[in-house]
Amino acid sequence: MSQQQKPCIFCQKTRKMSEEHVIPRWVSKILAEDRRHSGRPQVQRMVDRQGHLVRELPPSKLINVVTRRVCKVCNEGWMERKLERPCQPILGPMIRGWDKTLDQSEQAVLAGWAAKVAMVMAYIHAPPQPVKREWLDWMYWHQRPPANWYVWMASYNGQRPTYFSSDAGAHASLPSGPMVDVYAQAATLIIGYAALKILGPTSVVRVEEPGRDAVIRLWPLTGETTVRWPPPRHIDDRRLPLFVDMFLDPGQPPRPLS
Repeated sequence: MSQQQKPCIFCQKTRKMSEEHVIPRWVSKILAEDRRHSGRPQVQRMVDRQGHLVRELPPSKLINVVTRRVCKVCNEGWMERKLERPCQPILGPMIRGWDKTLDQSEQAVLAGWAAKVAMVMAYIHAPPQPVKREWLDWMYWHQRPPANWYVWMASYNGQRPTYFSSDAGAHASLPSGPMVDVYAQAATLIIGYAALKILGPTSVVRVEEPGRDAVIRLWPLTGETTVRWPPPRHIDDRRLPLFVDMFLDPGQPPRPLS
């Protein structure tokens, strides 16, 4: 099998792989407008939650983080139609720091986009951190986070143009009445002023909310007709580690999902 011909992580069909930008180019174009960062998103290092280097990147006008584990049919098909294009008018204003009201359909689209990014991010690790097959299948058929996943959004006001953290098999301590310890797929995305936290526990648990003054749950849907972004409190650089490690036990090293 050639390097170009391999099974796609989503559809599992052996096809020519495309260059899937983990963070799409339209995001880079919006970030280039941000005067805080001289118009150049300086993405230089990607690390996991333990501080281990995942990938080092040269400064660029584009966030050129790509993986060749998604086929061209998926990349230019359902991923573009169901997630990328619908997400742009939702996430775009948030990246710029503009006020945004999200209805339930927009909450679901943004949560699906964030979960897709978290899944694809796992494959840029060396070696890759494979995502559970049932989760990839669910994303392929529904374009939404798996039923037991959680996605939150927050507002970031700091000096980083972007921040990405990804762990497969992180140890999570979840407040679900009594504390419940599980292993989880976890990711944090900071893109401009928008912050997204994704957590996919390996077992079905109910997670109590971390507080709506700074963090708003997108998924599972809360049932509220609309939610407003940004929340009353911002996350700054001092509080960023708290957001990255939200629900995660820093004393436990990441481990592969079984």
